[in-house]
Amino acid sequence: MNNQEKFAILKGLNLPTNEYAITASGPLGIRNLREINDVDIIVTPKLWDSLASKYGVTDTGSVKKIILNEMIETFCEDSFYTDQKDPNAPTVAERISQREIIAELPFDSLENVLHYKRKLRRAKDLSDIFLIERFLSMHFEPLKKGQQDLVKGWLKQDYVAKYWYGEGLQNTLNTIERFINDQEILFTLWIAYDGDIPFGYLMTSDVDPEKDHLLAKYCGPKASAITLDLCIGNPTYLGKGLGHIMIQQLLLQKFSSKTDVFIDPSVDNPKAIHVYGKAGFQKREEFVPEWDRTDRCLLMQLKMES
Repeated sequence: MNNQEKFAILKGLNLPTNEYAITASGPLGIRNLREINDVDIIVTPKLWDSLASKYGVTDTGSVKKIILNEMIETFCEDSFYTDQKDPNAPTVAERISQREIIAELPFDSLENVLHYKRKLRRAKDLSDIFLIERFLSMHFEPLKKGQQDLVKGWLKQDYVAKYWYGEGLQNTLNTIERFINDQEILFTLWIAYDGDIPFGYLMTSDVDPEKDHLLAKYCGPKASAITLDLCIGNPTYLGKGLGHIMIQQLLLQKFSSKTDVFIDPSVDNPKAIHVYGKAGFQKREEFVPEWDRTDRCLLMQLKMES
């Protein structure tokens, strides 16, 4: 069962959205930062009393909760009654009042989740802290003159050069030179930042339905589509689960009005195909790229939600 199916179970209960908020791993799950195991919610006293009369209250000796089903557990202000109160922590009422509505469900803010995970610092919290901090601090700026050597260095690394080589690499290097000199008319080049630290390189271009026939056939008549290519250049950011987050954040911050996004990894790059799948891309068809007639690429498409 994936994240969306778990949230659908909660939505099916038809709880009043102004009286609860999904917390713990839920705000990560709705943003596809990672898979979640269950759904925890915090509720108002009114909703707590209503659910308690129907489902009863489970007391573990340190925690009071209401178990709605095997997937959903409910907590209130006094649930963790053996813990010392944190005077700096927002109350349950405050967290519910500040809830974010995403996909018609109310969620605790990532800032609140981060507060509690920093306090608990269990093994699973540490990985979540990393993902949340990167998600909140990630931003994108156009490639600037003076950064071309940084990107060229990234492209020379073995794990990048394996898929960025030959005519395709030379085309990229030429594009970089044109872009920093304000001469590029097709691609926009981006640097991904974690705060002030550059760690990723991305290329986007608008799809011209009159010329890009391979892509246009998968778009509707009113589509506004782009292509995307990317790599994580800073090796300290590899293997951290950031690839699909980088894609999602770029599209949210810079291309939220687009309807379709296309990407075309090599069929021999299963890691990239997996990452793009996590970001929501669907496989369309294989094709032989113009820049390397010995290779085969997999066209993948993301349909942006309105």
